Amino acid sequence: MTLRIYEVIRNASVIFTVTGLVTAMHSADVRGRVTIQSNQPLQGAVVLLARDAGKQKTITLTDSKGRYRMKDVTPDKYALEISKDGQVVYQAIISVGSEGMLKDVVLSVKDSSQPLRAVSLDRRAKSGVYVLEEDGAISYIAGNLDTQNRRLVGSIGPSPTPGNLVSMESDGKQFIFVTSTTDEGGHGLLEQFRADDKKLIHYWITPTFCSGIDIDPSTKTLYLSSATRAEAYEMRLQEKKLVAPLFQISGAPAFVDIAIDTKRKQLFFADTSGRVLVSSSPGKLPSETFRVNGTPVGMVFDPESDAVYVAVHSGEIYRTEIGGSHPTPVLFARNRNLKELSGLSIRPDGVLLVTAYHINSIFILDKDGHFQGIDP
Repeated sequence: MTLRIYEVIRNASVIFTVTGLVTAMHSADVRGRVTIQSNQPLQGAVVLLARDAGKQKTITLTDSKGRYRMKDVTPDKYALEISKDGQVVYQAIISVGSEGMLKDVVLSVKDSSQPLRAVSLDRRAKSGVYVLEEDGAISYIAGNLDTQNRRLVGSIGPSPTPGNLVSMESDGKQFIFVTSTTDEGGHGLLEQFRADDKKLIHYWITPTFCSGIDIDPSTKTLYLSSATRAEAYEMRLQEKKLVAPLFQISGAPAFVDIAIDTKRKQLFFADTSGRVLVSSSPGKLPSETFRVNGTPVGMVFDPESDAVYVAVHSGEIYRTEIGGSHPTPVLFARNRNLKELSGLSIRPDGVLLVTAYHINSIFILDKDGHFQGIDP
């Protein structure tokens, strides 16, 4: 039987238990078994345990029964990665205690048609997109936007809750940054993938789960918004330094998304109440700029038209020109067949790309606010 690893990567489920192991005072053993579907062992899989953003690594292989074991592991928080034939099939953040850990991973082939949670334009090709799926898969879709033809570029694993993603080009290489939850403590996770070879190359723990993420390519700085509070974070990629928080607004509604005006270096924040706030510079406390009807789910800034687009859960998209002294949102688009919108991105030509939770497709919205390919 030939196993299609591409399918396995996209659909991993995890069985996680902790068991007592006989270990030394300051070290522990991490062991487990990797199987596929009906208890079929995955032999020869590479199991990698890394900490300190990948600076310290331990690597082993699964045996004929799919078993692996790593001895003398220092108790700490680690990134666990399992790969086969050069493709990553599972990733997770685990906490190893002094008593050790037993972690079994079960990979199963299921329906690959997953709802899309977020979409980000390919900043290199400027036509294709990266999408974050409900099961944690990160896929690339070429310029024709046919969601049936996806190329997997990474996966955050099935345990964390997917958040948002953004792409960046640097030195001719394409990088994807993805936010998600961790398994404990209410913290968040920011992961950096290299799109060309599906490698997880860095990860950072964030104070909270981050629902929004955007990037200033000129300074190689990421900006993130908290999903549980009214606060924001900054990640300086060249220094690999997380500034948390940039600011906090006590008692205010949590943020849903963030967008950056790279010309003015302004940050826009949409919160759960429908407000859109602006910070005139990173780190400065934002103030309300305008308000939309409904709960925002996505936001994007268009530098060509100097406008902010906000998608709300019920299916409407609002457009607000920023240049005037009193920005006023205008209903830009509504479609009765699209509910529960989930993501929003924009191409250099001003065309909007929209995803919805309940539909496994990307919708194109032209400059006049008309959806292409679906009935109004």
